[in-house]
Amino acid sequence: MRKHYNHFQKGAIRNLLICTFCVILSLTSKAQTDYSIVWGLDQNLTGVSDSDNFLPQDLSAVGVTAGDRFSANKYISDGNGGYAYQLKGWSILMATTKYVELAFDVTAMQFNVTSLTLRVRRAESTSVTKFAVRSNLDDFGADIGGEVTIPSNTGVFEEITFPINFEDVDTSSFAIRVYAYGTVGAAPSSLVAFDAITLTGQITNTPLPVNLTYFRAEAYGREAQLSWETSWERNSKEFIVERSGDLKEFIQVGRVAAAGNTTSRRQYSFVDKTPENGANYYKLKMVDQDNSVEYSQVKDVIIRSDVSSVLLSPNPAVSRNLIRIRAYKTDSKDLTLSNSLGQKIPFSAVAGESDYMNLHVQSPLAPGIYILSLKQGELSQHLKILVQ
Repeated sequence: MRKHYNHFQKGAIRNLLICTFCVILSLTSKAQTDYSIVWGLDQNLTGVSDSDNFLPQDLSAVGVTAGDRFSANKYISDGNGGYAYQLKGWSILMATTKYVELAFDVTAMQFNVTSLTLRVRRAESTSVTKFAVRSNLDDFGADIGGEVTIPSNTGVFEEITFPINFEDVDTSSFAIRVYAYGTVGAAPSSLVAFDAITLTGQITNTPLPVNLTYFRAEAYGREAQLSWETSWERNSKEFIVERSGDLKEFIQVGRVAAAGNTTSRRQYSFVDKTPENGANYYKLKMVDQDNSVEYSQVKDVIIRSDVSSVLLSPNPAVSRNLIRIRAYKTDSKDLTLSNSLGQKIPFSAVAGESDYMNLHVQSPLAPGIYILSLKQGELSQHLKILVQ
C-alpha cells in the first residue's frame, strides 16, 4: 500500500509540474509583441510601422520653417548615405506653438509606448540645446520625462532617447510633439536637423472586434432604450443584445449589424419593447467576422409602467435654441432646466409627434453641460444634456 501511495504521489507531482509548465507556456504564448514606427526623413516626411496595427501620418512642423540660414533647402546629408530634415525658427524658451508632431492611427489593439529616439544635429554653437516631448493623452499638457540637453558638439548628429511609460493605451489615435529650444543667438541661428525619429513599444493584447466607448441602458415607459458607441471597429460583424432577469441566464433579444471596419466613432441603438416588469439586465455580445466574441459590461434597467419617464433625443443637443425629448406620461410643468451652476433656464414646451416634446429656450444656450430634471411627488429623474 505504501508503495502504491508513493507511486501515486510521484505521479501527482509530475502532473502538477506538467500543468504548471503548460500554464507558463500559455502565458508565454500571450507575450507582448514589440513594434517600432520610424520617420526616416530621407527626402520625405513619411512614417513607416512594422505592425499593421498602426497607420503613421506624415511628420508635421508647426511654428517653424524648413530650410537653412541661407536657402530653402530642406534636406542635408546625414553622413550615412541618407538625409536629414532641417528646421529653423526655434526659441530661447520653450514655446508650445513651435513643435514637430508625430502621429498615427490605431486600428485594433491596445499598446504600450516605451521610448522615443531622435537623431539630431545642431548647426552652430548658438543653435538649440534642449528638447522636450509631450503627448495627446493629456492634451499636450505636461513634459514626458523632463527636458533633455544635447551635447554642445556642432555639425555632429547626436542620438537622444526619451524613456516613455504609457501602458495599455486604447486610444484610436496617438500623437507626440517634440519641442526644440534653448537657442543662444538670433533667430537665424536657431537651426536643427532631424534625422531618423523612432517610436517603440509593445502591442499588449489580441485584436478586439470593436473598442466600446460607452454602453447605456435607460427605461422609457414600458420599453428599455439601449445605446452604445465605438471609437473604432475591425472586422466586426454584429452586436447581439442579451437580457437577463437574475444575472444568471441571459437570452438574446436582438441583433444589430456592425460597421465592419472603421476608425471613426459610430453610434448604435436598440429598443427592447418587451422587457419584464422590475429589474432587467443587459449586455452586448460583440461578434467578429470569424465569430470570436467579447462582452460588454452589464447595465440594468428598472421597468415600471405606472411612472413617468424622459429621454433626451438626441444628446448631445443639435441646437442651442431647442432641446428635444421623449416624454412618457410627463407634463412640462414637472420639468426644470438648469445650468451647471444650478441656475434655472426658462423654456416653453411644445408637443411634437407621437410622445416627443420640444423645449424652446428664450435665448441660445452656451456650450456646456445642462441638467433636465423631472419631479413628480417622490419620483425624480435628472438627465445631463451636452450642448456643443
